[in-house]
Amino acid sequence: DIAHDGSPAFVKRIAGTLKDILLNYINLMVAVTTAAIAARGIQSDFFQFLFCIATGLGQTMAAMSGTLYSVNDLRGLKRLYDYGMRFGVTITGICAAFVIVAARPLTQIYTDDPEIISLAVFSIRFMAIGLVFDTISAQIQHYLQGIRNLKMLNALCIGDRFVIPVATAFVLGRLYGSKGVLASVGISKFILVFVLVIYVLIRCKGLPKSWTDVMFLPEGFGGSEEDNLYAEIRTLEDAIRQSKRSYDFCLEHGADKQKALYLSLCVEEMTVNIIENAKEEERETARADFRLFVYEGRICFSLRDLTHQFDPTAFYKLHHDDNPEAHIGIRMVTKMAEEVRYFSAFNSNNLIIYID
Repeated sequence: DIAHDGSPAFVKRIAGTLKDILLNYINLMVAVTTAAIAARGIQSDFFQFLFCIATGLGQTMAAMSGTLYSVNDLRGLKRLYDYGMRFGVTITGICAAFVIVAARPLTQIYTDDPEIISLAVFSIRFMAIGLVFDTISAQIQHYLQGIRNLKMLNALCIGDRFVIPVATAFVLGRLYGSKGVLASVGISKFILVFVLVIYVLIRCKGLPKSWTDVMFLPEGFGGSEEDNLYAEIRTLEDAIRQSKRSYDFCLEHGADKQKALYLSLCVEEMTVNIIENAKEEERETARADFRLFVYEGRICFSLRDLTHQFDPTAFYKLHHDDNPEAHIGIRMVTKMAEEVRYFSAFNSNNLIIYID
């Protein structure tokens, strides 16, 4: 599993290494002056610094999309995908605008040679334009890793890290010499996104109609709206109200009254515990996001809270309470559960329970 899921990192490294080797050959073929080579070095420095923004955003996207994908949370994935794209384009757009405006004084930190400055300013500005498109492709690639679409991810990695940049540098280098190679860093990022757009148009047989059309999810992922119950709980009144909704939801989806009752009690007990046991500094922001989802005859109960990290000793004591009536909902649900998973991510506690 480690080798399989980690294959994109291997593909990226191999493709990136081959790209660097071939770009050096192309650069040497067309860069007839030391100024062009120096400008390429300055561009590389800024590339390493600025393009780490896309990598950081992408790694967060991979972790969060993996969390949501594991519980078939279509609405959560759509919100993450939408917000991640908008935030990434906004933040890198601001950075790109700054670099385009400040390219000359930034380059003058390295040298006062007018020829090198002229070429470096040209190359940095093209690279800054490519920064926005790189963020889009990086977000998509890390998202694909989160939803485990490794076939498409590896194809994108090869295109992004090897085929497109090398082909772009070769063609532009032949046509425009050193400037063509320097501009190819940014232009290749645009070409990759353009290829993705064409792929989506072909896949959707026209313009995409919703976010799900560009999210590359398997057919039927997340179920219909009727098969999902979402709620955000901030108060004890919210907990009681959502407990009743959970009971009705389970009955509507074929669960017997006992199972529906225990699950509704579990919802109430666990969300009340989260709100009541929040630390003083967490009181104003303490909340529980819960979801019930019916899929292939199973009920999935997922709960996320943004309070202090789960204490396993407290959980042990809860299940070994001498009072048989204490926490009856939680006890009975965990006994009925086919699978129970817990993990902590991004300062949140995540509990997932599957019930037949």
